[in-house]
Amino acid sequence: MSGQPEVWIAGAADQALLAAALAEAFHDGDLAEWLVPDPDERAAIYGGYFALVLDGFVAQPNVRIEVYDAFRGVAIWAANQTRFSLPIPDYPRRLATCCHPRTHRFEALDAAMDAHHPVGPHEYLAYLAVPPKHQGQGIGSRLLQHRLARLDAAGRVAYLEATGERNVALYRRHGFQLLRPVPLGDDVALYPMHRPPTPVNRC
Repeated sequence: MSGQPEVWIAGAADQALLAAALAEAFHDGDLAEWLVPDPDERAAIYGGYFALVLDGFVAQPNVRIEVYDAFRGVAIWAANQTRFSLPIPDYPRRLATCCHPRTHRFEALDAAMDAHHPVGPHEYLAYLAVPPKHQGQGIGSRLLQHRLARLDAAGRVAYLEATGERNVALYRRHGFQLLRPVPLGDDVALYPMHRPPTPVNRC
C-alpha cells in the first residue's frame, strides 16, 4: 500500500487476526460486563466466541468483511433478504463450549437480535470494531463511509444494533435512525437503527 491506508476485503485466511481484533475491540464495550463480568474470564471467552461466529461469516458469499489498514478497524456486512443467521454446524453445543459458564447471556443476546431483525431486503452491519489503541482516529467513520457510499448508489437500506449512546451518536452522524430500544437487563440494551439510502446526485 502507498499513501492513505486502504479498506480491503478479508477472508478465511485472516480469521485468526479478525477474531483477535474483534475480541480486543469489544473487551470493554457496552455489553461486556453484562455478558461476562470478570475481565480475565471475558478475555478467554471472547477469543473463542469471535472465532466461532467468524466460522459463519467467512462461509457466506453474501458477507463482506472490510478491514482498514492492518486490522486497525473491521466492519462485517451481510446482505440479507430475510433474517440473518450464521450457518455454523452444531452452533448451540459449540457456543456452550466456548462461553461456559456465561452461555445463557450469549443465548439471550442472540435471541434478542433475532427477534427484532428486519425481514425486508437490507444490508446488516453485524460488527464495526476498532481496537481501543486505534479509537478516536476516525477509522470507524471511514469504514462506514466506504460501504455506505456503495449502498446509496445501489439504493440499499442498512440496519444495525448499536450498544450505547456513543455508538448511537456515531451512527446518527452517518444517517442512521434510531428504532425502539431492546432491553437486555441490568441497564443494558440494544439500540436497533436503520438507514434509508441517501439519493446519489448523478449530475
